[in-house]
Amino acid sequence: MKSKTNTAQEEPDYRELALKAKQSRQSLDTLDDAHRVPLTRAISNVLTTEIAETTYAQIIDGLPLASVADDTPGGILSPAHPINRHKTLCPGALDKTRLFRAEFDPGSLRFDASLLSAYQATTSGSAAFGTRLIEMVAIAVHQIAAVLFQLEASGHKDDGVTDWAPRSDDELWWRINPDGPLPTLFCHSWYVDYEQYPDGVADVVGYWAENRILGGVVLFDRNDPVKAEEEERKDEEESDDDYDLPPHQADPNAVYLHPERGGNVPYRICKLLDNQKEQLLAFLLAAEDMSDNDSSYSCPLPILVGGQNTERVDPEEPIHLTGIYRDEWERNLQPEYMGDNRSRDVFSLGDWVSFAEWNHSRERWMTRFRRYPEWIQRQWEGRVRYDHSDEDDEIDETST
Repeated sequence: MKSKTNTAQEEPDYRELALKAKQSRQSLDTLDDAHRVPLTRAISNVLTTEIAETTYAQIIDGLPLASVADDTPGGILSPAHPINRHKTLCPGALDKTRLFRAEFDPGSLRFDASLLSAYQATTSGSAAFGTRLIEMVAIAVHQIAAVLFQLEASGHKDDGVTDWAPRSDDELWWRINPDGPLPTLFCHSWYVDYEQYPDGVADVVGYWAENRILGGVVLFDRNDPVKAEEEERKDEEESDDDYDLPPHQADPNAVYLHPERGGNVPYRICKLLDNQKEQLLAFLLAAEDMSDNDSSYSCPLPILVGGQNTERVDPEEPIHLTGIYRDEWERNLQPEYMGDNRSRDVFSLGDWVSFAEWNHSRERWMTRFRRYPEWIQRQWEGRVRYDHSDEDDEIDETST
């Protein structure tokens, strides 16, 4: 798929789009029983999992556990950060979480009207039904986290842990955080553009909760199948560049995860396998009285993508070019001072499934400035710390 798929000349007003979407939210009352009942059951099944309980308890507590805060690629948490002392939940956090779960009414959640309509239009048991159900469950997981964060019941509000910053001579930390610490430690580092989110910082917490509970921020293929096929055909006729975006056949029922975890979990966006999606749906739709011995009921959460998930997307690429996202406002390009994982000169089998794929990804990094529309390039203005004037021809090692 060539990177010329978006020809817009101006950057969308993401904040305006987000606020309009928020204003259009409606309750589940618009759904018939054939769609509402499976959705409420699915949300309930997720809430009963241990990973959901622990994740939401941390939000109620007000701080992530040290082990969770450091569960990132490379584990770059500063040893001096006071969060390292937060090794267990504070007394009462779990009890409050369980009380919240017992009293929680899924009917209190609000969803975008267009998503409710799309879900209602699906036939129970169809591929589209399963995809839209997963999308609504992801939004529910996200929204519950945002609601808990907005309660501001934390006992850590004034202890300075969230606001901590190292001394000015910590060059790496200040390079990654030139504006100081984020307003929350509950964050997935690719989803922190809170100024344009409909619920601000609370949405940063929501994306973090998706990552912890589901295995990553849940994304979808928003490419138009007809247009994508036309562009692919044109690309085959015109392209002499092997390093644009890889060939992609639009799949409106595909589900992707964008994880941020330590260990061998890739940092790149990964498409779920059919069996992973099927296992997730079996769990979501499991009846309350199903036997725990039934293998179809086993909880797959969080889903840890890995070597078997070979269809991947560079998160560094603009979402308008890849077409893989949930909402347009969710993720801006990371500023250049953050570096680019594709610029590393060491092949990582955990992140790339082959040396050839890594090499193509690296070439996309080197050619990004001449491939992106001007409005996307302008996202870097005011944030670029390094000179990339010769980057099309040679690698600027200062950005690695």
